[in-house]
Amino acid sequence: MDDHNEVLGVFSDVVNDDVNSIILDFEEIFLLANNKLPKEKKVDINDFLKWLNDATSPKIDNPLYDNILQLYNLARIEQKQAYIKFLTLASSKNWQKYAWLLERKYSDLNLQHKIDIGDGKKIIIERPNQDEKKD
Repeated sequence: MDDHNEVLGVFSDVVNDDVNSIILDFEEIFLLANNKLPKEKKVDINDFLKWLNDATSPKIDNPLYDNILQLYNLARIEQKQAYIKFLTLASSKNWQKYAWLLERKYSDLNLQHKIDIGDGKKIIIERPNQDEKKD
């Protein structure tokens, strides 16, 4: 269990670093954390992703994988909450910075989605204003 705690400690440090959580996606955070571990304690990202994405069978009980995923998900929730708090407290001069970060980091908050249809052409789908009346 000491190895388990050491691995989780490294993953926790990397996930909870403010800069990492802003700019890195899950796989990048995973690789950065793994890079800080000695070879014998590294977590195989392919095994982890297979465990995470295998919808054809029930999840194998793997407390380490569960804990890594929980660390990441909780950090994302806390980060989203912090951005919303900064956005609501921001002065009228700098609120756009937090709105921009939120929109780029969390796809569910994007106001428009761009879809590449090939040949350099893109379709832009804008989310309707929630305040507008529906017909």
